[in-house]
Amino acid sequence: METVAIMEQKQATIGDALVAYSGIAQTVVDTGADLIKSLLGEPMKVAGSMVSDQLYGWQLRQRITIAAKAKQLLDKRKIAPHSIATGFLLPFFEAAGNAEESELQDMWAELLASAVENDDAQHPVFIETLRKMSGVDAKLFRKIVSSLDSGLLFYANGQMEKRAAARLIAISIIQMDGNSFAGNNCRPTVFGLEFALAIMPEHRIELSNRYNFVVAPLGRPPPLQVKTVGKPSDPA
Repeated sequence: METVAIMEQKQATIGDALVAYSGIAQTVVDTGADLIKSLLGEPMKVAGSMVSDQLYGWQLRQRITIAAKAKQLLDKRKIAPHSIATGFLLPFFEAAGNAEESELQDMWAELLASAVENDDAQHPVFIETLRKMSGVDAKLFRKIVSSLDSGLLFYANGQMEKRAAARLIAISIIQMDGNSFAGNNCRPTVFGLEFALAIMPEHRIELSNRYNFVVAPLGRPPPLQVKTVGKPSDPA
């Protein structure tokens, strides 16, 4: 393996640089680097001295980890990686470099896999939305969307969930049901459903039904039930 001193004087592949500086497992680096190569159409080059920079090296670790997770998703779905629009890919990796929490990394990986699978997911608004979310926000949004599978509304309970819900409202992916118990029942907005289709494909059938229910009156699914998930017990 090349020494750090040599790597600082020449261009190295992203995999070589990360192994030298970051301590990430070789298998993760190889998997992530291979996917980036497939998406870019060529190996991603990076100066060893840049990787040794604390901030850049930290961001690069997130990017390669997310790429490795996306590759696993594509392999599971039997989708072959291919080059995608640089105008989406470069802003994607720039923003994804700041996602250290596993919940966020999973969503970034899902978005990247969806972008490979479907050009519709290659939209900058998805990057900007995910960029504004924290790990707590990501957890809550997943809970809200998952509750749709049972036709239920999710009840934001406790200060942490309520604050996260307020942030999700601010980025226009959920709304509160003002007619519900204490006004804390949450449901995705039309854009929230579109966003969820890109980052939560395991709920794609139910999300598609709900999306059609919102944007087209024909073929409506059963309405959401009044019963909520996470609602505190009523006082006796």
